[in-house]
Amino acid sequence: MYRVVKTCYLDMAHRVRGHKGKCQNVHGHTYMVELSLSSPKLSELGMVVDFHEFSEFFRTYVLPFDHSLLTCKEDFDKVLELCEYHPTGANLTMRKLREAWAIPEFGGDASSWKKLPFNPTAENLAAWFFASASHYFRNRYGVQVDYVRVYEQLHPVVAYAEFRPDPKGVES
Repeated sequence: MYRVVKTCYLDMAHRVRGHKGKCQNVHGHTYMVELSLSSPKLSELGMVVDFHEFSEFFRTYVLPFDHSLLTCKEDFDKVLELCEYHPTGANLTMRKLREAWAIPEFGGDASSWKKLPFNPTAENLAAWFFASASHYFRNRYGVQVDYVRVYEQLHPVVAYAEFRPDPKGVES
């Protein structure tokens, strides 16, 4: 079996909805995302997958999260609801809210606010990146994704969430 592994670093902020400790507050981390691919045979060029193509996956699916605020759908919707019923009567549309959030004077980008269909934990991010990578690499190159690791907080301690498929094909 041949294996290639690639990593990238991201800075992201999030809060863990429903957490009873400090993680219920918005805070940030430097994350490292590690992706492992394998194949029983090499391509005609002698590769599992061209590293340029490996990098393309990261550019398309992982790097858009860099320097962003990750929110679950419920938090995102709650912010919009609070804006609609603001005591000053301010009528903030989604566009206006994104514009206000972006703060162009400081180089802000409205696309940095990510609405996710899950609570933005390292475990959920690992599973989401795994599903995206599996679809991407299996369909294009016929290679298998072994695992995705999401390391949260690189210093002083490394912790990570790893997602691997159950070898029997059933998630536990």
